Parts: sequence; structure tokens; C-alpha cells
Amino acid sequence: MLFKFIFSFLLVSIFSWQNPFAQKIKQTKSVSWTLLREEPYQITSWTFLDEQGQEKSDISLNSFIPSLYTGIPVDSLSLYIGQKLDIELVYLKHFCDEGSYPYPCTTWVATSIQKTPSIKPSGQLLVYPSIGKLVDSQGYVNIRETMSLKSNVIGTITIDPEQYYYFYPTLDPKWMKVVNEPTNEGSIDTGYIFYSRIKLE
Repeated sequence: MLFKFIFSFLLVSIFSWQNPFAQKIKQTKSVSWTLLREEPYQITSWTFLDEQGQEKSDISLNSFIPSLYTGIPVDSLSLYIGQKLDIELVYLKHFCDEGSYPYPCTTWVATSIQKTPSIKPSGQLLVYPSIGKLVDSQGYVNIRETMSLKSNVIGTITIDPEQYYYFYPTLDPKWMKVVNEPTNEGSIDTGYIFYSRIKLE
């Protein structure tokens, strides 16, 4: 009877939403995989061979957030076919794009791909973004130069209810940072948006 209880408990733990073995947001891992080939699908992806000799197709163009990534330029990865690469990954909620509007997804994101053996920078702290949309009754939001309502407006973004953005935390909880966002003025700006204009997922 005790055995049946323990077995049932383990099954519930493993297959329920409380699965102790499931990935957690911001969980990281480091792997050394051999790049086998580039897959020219609608969204370019890459197939690797892991340490156990199993093929892995976990990395595609949707696996990168430009402001987080360092290492081999993504458009040059095919030059490293047949070589072992050190890959740093983090499990994040981000957005994926299949050619129309980006949509939220939660997968492994590559923060670094380097040729083996690589040297890991010591003490490097990555700031992970959240995803969300812009909201304002006027139909646009201002990007400011600094975290102040009196700061210069360096660009504006017209609100599209289908469009997601990356928002980075700052030391002031009333402001979030956007990085390299196209603006109405035709520029690509990095600046700050007041929290009331942001709806996070």
C-alpha cells in the first residue's frame, strides 16, 4: 500500500504543472555541441550533435535576442559546420517570428556561441528582458533620453495592438528600457518608457 502511494505521488509530481524536472524561467545551461548542418526552412535553424551523439534541432533564428547575444555572428554559423561549439543558453519567455507579427513563446535562447574551447567572461551579469505591448489612449508613446518625464523625447512609437516589444528593467521601477527600436521618425533608438505605457505579458 505504501509503495502504491509513493508511486502515485511521483507520477503526479512528474506530470503535473509542478514537475520538478521542468525548465524554469531564467534557468541556464552550457553545452558543447558539434554543428552538423544548416536547415533552410522558413525560419533558418541549425542541427547539432550533442555529447551523447543525439541530434539536436533546438536553435533557430528565433533562438536569439540580439541585445543578449555575443559570439559568432549568426549569419556566419554555417562556416563552422563540423566543428564543436560552446553554447550558452537561457530559458526565457521571448517572442518568435514566423514572418508576420511576433508572438510570445518560451524556449531556450542562445546568449553565446563560441568555437571550442572558449573563454567565459568572469563576473558577467546578463539583464534579461520581459516582453509586452505599448498602451496609451493617444495612440503613441515617447522614448525618452533619460528616466525623467522632463527628459528629451528622442523618438515616438505609434501603438500597434498586435506588436510586442522587449523591455529591460532599470534601477527605477517606474521606467523600462527599450533597445534599438525603430521609431516614427525613422531612427533606431535606445531609451526609456514610463511604466504606465507598458503592459507586460
